[in-house]
Amino acid sequence: MNIEISDQSTRSIEKALGTTDPVVISRLFERIVSDEQLLQSYLVEDPTDDELRQSLAMCDRGSQEMEEGKAQPADEALRKIAQKHGLNVDR
Repeated sequence: MNIEISDQSTRSIEKALGTTDPVVISRLFERIVSDEQLLQSYLVEDPTDDELRQSLAMCDRGSQEMEEGKAQPADEALRKIAQKHGLNVDR
């Protein structure tokens, strides 16, 4: 997949990421385009540099936690939260 962006957008992305390394930037965009909801939020919301940095940091933390085995399936996590608050999520 090729996405054409303006030079100004490229400079903004490089500034937000703190790198001009095309491999790092490509990995980021691969993550974004693989998540339809995340992609839509970036296309619609036009995040500031700070918001972009925060989002990227959260993606990195999430990926790292997954690799370290610290994550759990969403349904399992939601079931625990529901149980803690006395809610029944089984239908």
